[in-house]
Amino acid sequence: MNIGHFPAQPHCFAYGGFDIQMNRVIDLIAAENVPMVRVNPWDREVRFGVAHFWGGEESHATALRFCAERGIRTAVSVLLPNASGGAAKKLAARGFARRLVKGPPAYTKAEIVTVINDQQATFAREVLRLPEARIRVIPTIVDEVFFEPTVRSKSLPESYVLCVGTVCRRKNQLTLLRAAHKTGHRVVLCGHYDDADPAYRQEVQAEIDASGGRFCRLSGVSARQLRELYENCSLLACISDHETEPASVLEAMIVGKPVLTSERPFADNPKFRGCTRCDADSVDAMARGIREACGAEARYPDFVPHQHRASSVVASYIALYRDLGLPVGGPT
Repeated sequence: MNIGHFPAQPHCFAYGGFDIQMNRVIDLIAAENVPMVRVNPWDREVRFGVAHFWGGEESHATALRFCAERGIRTAVSVLLPNASGGAAKKLAARGFARRLVKGPPAYTKAEIVTVINDQQATFAREVLRLPEARIRVIPTIVDEVFFEPTVRSKSLPESYVLCVGTVCRRKNQLTLLRAAHKTGHRVVLCGHYDDADPAYRQEVQAEIDASGGRFCRLSGVSARQLRELYENCSLLACISDHETEPASVLEAMIVGKPVLTSERPFADNPKFRGCTRCDADSVDAMARGIREACGAEARYPDFVPHQHRASSVVASYIALYRDLGLPVGGPT
């Protein structure tokens, strides 16, 4: 009996952190000899006893219904708002609730819904009204290279602000560059440009070109090369308009670097206590945040790094599949 994996979206249109995480998990689970298949919708012969849907897309609704009709067990891995308590109720009363008027999201029909942290689990209970028994918290995986002892690379310059992720409006790199222009800091952007927004690409590239070599952009780096970039930076800036639990912040904290985040809901994550925060809409406020973060101690008292190790995360997924009736081995 196989596990059938369904992706969140066609990768020809979008491929981001969630998709990278999904493929990493699938490959690691397969390495534990768990029978699985990436479902090809054109294949009429594919068979599986457990369907694992990735992402909360409504496009999964039909396949979830077919699974229910055929007795196929189901799990869905989603990213939910990082909100609980009063914040969750406020969200429920505003935009998110309006999306629930036509009924609960399709993914709530799955037998088990996985989320990546306790805040999202609380949101699933308080807003989506999912029972505790159907919610699993399974953290994201951080590449094992980030857990290795720190060794500074002599091939890289020191003292720069690092920003990791697709260069796009949501991640707000343009404001970062303008703030760093004020502070005199160098900046390394690590990520490809968003092809869907050529105007933003031009604005960012213009700032880089006018920086006299202080700003640069890299892409296509390996995990080990990325680790070197963290080791040699002054701080990691994650100043996005919206995030869930950005991998770059987790990676920087594990390496032991100061982190600057935007004053957005994702920064309320208890794991991120110890990060410096700033108003990401203001160039001047971000410039102050850069100066403050550069002198901050990289100390994160509520962060438990080993929860993000591959072995721990894979064991959690294998336990989930066991609970859905799949006779699998692997780590316990």
